[in-house]
Amino acid sequence: MTRERLAGLSEELLHKLADKLDVDIPDDAEPGELVDLVSDALEEARDDHNESNNNAMRVEERKYELARFFSEKDLSPVDDDENDLPERYNETRMHLMVRDPAWAFCYWDVRDEQLVSVTADPEFEELILRIVEMDSLSFDDHTVVDSFEIPVRLNDKSRYINLPRQDTSYYTELSALCGDRHISICRSNPISVPRGGLPDAVSDADAVDDRKDRVLALSGLEQLGVPRFGSDIPGRIISLIDRYAGNE
Repeated sequence: MTRERLAGLSEELLHKLADKLDVDIPDDAEPGELVDLVSDALEEARDDHNESNNNAMRVEERKYELARFFSEKDLSPVDDDENDLPERYNETRMHLMVRDPAWAFCYWDVRDEQLVSVTADPEFEELILRIVEMDSLSFDDHTVVDSFEIPVRLNDKSRYINLPRQDTSYYTELSALCGDRHISICRSNPISVPRGGLPDAVSDADAVDDRKDRVLALSGLEQLGVPRFGSDIPGRIISLIDRYAGNE
């Protein structure tokens, strides 16, 4: 149980947990001190058990690490102020957003009970964030073009993702790697990534003609540090070139 998770529990629940762990809490203990004492006691208890338990017992220990002390209701987030938004809602969900043509931002959450169940698998190794490129923005009618994976930690909740290609579509999926199995936990919404930047070769016959080459060269656009995200000139620049080059 992470210190951040403990800090989200009420003082009443922390005192209950301290009693179960035989922790002596001073009467004048501040909330932060209470969290530290309980966190240290949990760490010591975990180390003691790991030294004496065999592999099968360790699996059971991980499974009940959270659930053995509290009910599902007890583990729900506590709002000290009704006007404050909680850091998490203890719901399994994932969202993916485009930041720019080269980067996307993904954030997610997994219910405590579901995470405990997944990590209790005897073959559990790690969580994997899979980034999938597809040829359509629809899950109903798409073909996977490519994919790659990023290992993430149990307490990770978000990730910036560098996108290898633009002018395409992506979605992400969080899964648990258990031996040679991938157990899907949640999947994001699909996103459409726009193209951006100048082509590697401005003389690309598919994108520009001779007049457009001259306009681009005279404009000094290539010296402005415009990032090269893809292989096409943005449509807004092409339209301006067409407009003014046509008046020559």
